[in-house]
Amino acid sequence: MSRAQAESVIKNIIREIGQECGAKGQAVSETLVAFMVKAVVLDPRNQFNVDRTLTKSDVQKLIKLCVDRLLDPKSLSTQSLISFWTSLFVSVLSTLNWFLGSKTTAFTMKATRVSDTACPLAPHS
Repeated sequence: MSRAQAESVIKNIIREIGQECGAKGQAVSETLVAFMVKAVVLDPRNQFNVDRTLTKSDVQKLIKLCVDRLLDPKSLSTQSLISFWTSLFVSVLSTLNWFLGSKTTAFTMKATRVSDTACPLAPHS
């Protein structure tokens, strides 16, 4: 399965989980659903093998487990909070990376100007 096909399958699974939760009266964000899918697949108790393609029964099991967990009132607030902080952290991290990248670029340009001024390439005769 190509990467594009795998992404399409994952998006369809996320969409279906969101629709099932919505049909049962609970609106959930795609971010929260994606977080739940990852958590369910990586939980060894659920016995998903990440090294092979999911079968239809694996996909049905995954959808059921995710919907059940997302509709569980005891775990929904915790999952929402974790999802919120995860997305916030990613946003802050990308902003910091951009900021540091721009400062590094500015520093490199200034250092180049200083070294070009202090150490000209062509010797004077």
